[in-house]
Amino acid sequence: MKENQKGSITVFLSLVLLLVMAVIMTTIESARVNAGKVYANRALALAMDSVLAEFYGPLFQEYHIFGLEGSYGKKTLQPGSIETKIKNSMEYTFEPNKDLYYIDNYIPVENVNILDIQTTKLEIDNVNTLLDYNGDFFASQSISYIKYKELGNLSEKFLSKISLIEETEQAQSILNEKFKTEESIYKFDKNITKLMKLIDGITISEKGIEKGRNGIKVQESFVKKLFVLPVSSVNAGVYNPIVFNPLQNHYTNPIAIIDEIISTLDAIGDNLNLIDEARITYKFLSLIDQSVFTDEEELLQHQQALLNAYETLQNYIQIEQSLLKAVSEKTGSLEKLINGTLISIEKAIPVTEDLIIKQVEITGEINKYETLLNTSKDQLNQDFYEGLLEDFLMMEKYKGNHESGLEGYDFEGMKNTLISNQKVVGNAKNFLVTNISPTESELLQAKSSFQNMKMAVMQYKYDYLIFDYTGLKESEESEGFFESVRNLVESGIIGLVIENTEGLSDKALDSEDLPSAILKVEESKEPDDISAIYADVNLESGIESIIGTFDSSDDIMGAGNIVEGIGELILFQEYLFEHFQHYNEKDLKDALTALDYELEYIIMGKRKDVNNLKAIIMRILLIRTIMNVISLMGNGKRNGDARLLAAAFVGFTGLPALVTIVKTLILFIWSFVESIVDVAALLKGKEIPFLKGKNDILLELHEIILINKTFIKSKADSIKENNSSFALSYKDYLRIFLFMESQRSKNFRSMDLIQENLQLRYEDSFLMQNCLYGFGINGEFGMEEKFIALPFVKDFLNAGESSYSFKIIKEYSY
Repeated sequence: MKENQKGSITVFLSLVLLLVMAVIMTTIESARVNAGKVYANRALALAMDSVLAEFYGPLFQEYHIFGLEGSYGKKTLQPGSIETKIKNSMEYTFEPNKDLYYIDNYIPVENVNILDIQTTKLEIDNVNTLLDYNGDFFASQSISYIKYKELGNLSEKFLSKISLIEETEQAQSILNEKFKTEESIYKFDKNITKLMKLIDGITISEKGIEKGRNGIKVQESFVKKLFVLPVSSVNAGVYNPIVFNPLQNHYTNPIAIIDEIISTLDAIGDNLNLIDEARITYKFLSLIDQSVFTDEEELLQHQQALLNAYETLQNYIQIEQSLLKAVSEKTGSLEKLINGTLISIEKAIPVTEDLIIKQVEITGEINKYETLLNTSKDQLNQDFYEGLLEDFLMMEKYKGNHESGLEGYDFEGMKNTLISNQKVVGNAKNFLVTNISPTESELLQAKSSFQNMKMAVMQYKYDYLIFDYTGLKESEESEGFFESVRNLVESGIIGLVIENTEGLSDKALDSEDLPSAILKVEESKEPDDISAIYADVNLESGIESIIGTFDSSDDIMGAGNIVEGIGELILFQEYLFEHFQHYNEKDLKDALTALDYELEYIIMGKRKDVNNLKAIIMRILLIRTIMNVISLMGNGKRNGDARLLAAAFVGFTGLPALVTIVKTLILFIWSFVESIVDVAALLKGKEIPFLKGKNDILLELHEIILINKTFIKSKADSIKENNSSFALSYKDYLRIFLFMESQRSKNFRSMDLIQENLQLRYEDSFLMQNCLYGFGINGEFGMEEKFIALPFVKDFLNAGESSYSFKIIKEYSY
């Protein structure tokens, strides 16, 4: 009995020991599993880091960009190869007993593998190439590289230059508003000339008064052709003899025609009585029986009398036909006059209505421009402001109100007069008789109608139908001025600004695997050659087309998109200048390049070198033209010279707005030619003041007709060194254009060049789209049980056959 009691304690202690061992083993196993997870995580990170360490050497050496060439000699990315490399790398971490091989030498290794981790699944997902996220991975590496270099006060210098553009924004805004207002006034003037054509019968355009073979051409029909007053310059309201002299022979008085018709109708009536008498006489003589005449002489006398009576009758009939024909001709001309006048009136009324509406709109535009001009006065150069004010005084004359309009023109009064005359002519037309029978009743009725018509047309009025031709004069020849510009640009701008065009690069990109092509980055939409606008320039077509070029400069001049992130933009820009070359760069890189004008390509995105250079030149030319317009307009003497020449060209029109518009046209042409010299100098490595002072203008107006390539070269060579912070070089313009280009375009176009250059220098299979910046991996790992795998522990824990598994999702990048 006692022996049984002593054995029970042994069993009890055994059970307690079993429980203690289970707790200890479970704790150790738990620690082992957790350690395995950490170990696997770190092993995976190490393996990914090891793979990314295999970055493409030439890419880093040449352009300081990390990128894993993930195609491994194939055309596309090979995620499987990366997975294999990671798995192989992790094997040495997970299997410490794995033997090593180093240069064909076997190195045996013996270690205890307490973790015993197995890789059950390894899958690459979320691959990021340098092309992803709009190329931001590429840009961030570029900035990271360049920011550690000594850049000195580059930012300060460049920001001082870029501020020049910001300072001209106010001037550009005013000029934009000025040109829009002037264009509206110009269109308004063209409507006035339409009204002149319809009312006074003369055609005035930018070329002057339209002329025919015998002098000034007069329209066949016009409102004042129907003229019921005595013809004089005072009654016609045309005081300029240049206009009145050819017009006076075209005025037609319908009252005189009607009086002639009535007089002719009276003559027809009188002749009608004579016809009746002659017909009775002839009929009477023809009824006499000739057999009653026994005497032959009496018979002959009777026959002669009968013949005379017949001839008299026929003569009166011919007179009637002649008179009827005269009436028909006069009524025809009267009908033509009435119908032509009525059509002219019907056309003129809507023109006056449009002018009434347009004048209100123009008044609003002029007031808007006036407000902008007044509020900007203190921010503008005084000379520039004075030039703008001079043109504004002309604009003010176009302001209208309900009582009077442009320089005494009352378009409301004109409209009322035209409507009244429309009723008068329409009423007169109702009395017009075109088919008249030679009967007494019809003659009386026709005569009454024409008398009523006469009374009607006497109500025709000319109130307010007056235009001011006092300033009109004979034109001076302008074709020579414009022909010199046309001849200048006929062979193209490139040949004028570059001495040796044969030395230009003919390189081009023809690959379809460019990053910009894959991501559909569009090239610049700017016109290749704005000189085409000047190729056909003349007074008639040049005004609207050249002034229209100013609107296209908004994207080029605007600096609003460079404010945010200015520091990173400057750094990225310096990276580009360090790694890519541009036209006329003195220290060109020795390495092979797909394009010679690389920075120009990054800005414009055109496939051919020469097209990129041409586009950059045109962009600079446009900016220089605009800035030179501002400079010339702010120069009192040069502005005055342009106005005098404009007055000589179009002063004959008597339209002051047209003179101002043509002055602007001349200033644009002058600025354009001046800009050609500027660009030629810039391409020679010289600097040009962004906004020129009076002493910086290179050309005088009279020199434009002398301009040629030799003259341009001599002017460009004469420019002295300019160290002013307000002067810009060709390189400075490239910096400005790079700032204004979108980051996305710059990223992909830069990678285009990197890809093409590395293909030329190293491997033609290299593609940026296969360069990995980073990737994500989804791994599954397993661990066999060790410390709880004892049968008695498993039986105690009631555990079956099992192992541990866990997942690790990780992303890694440069």
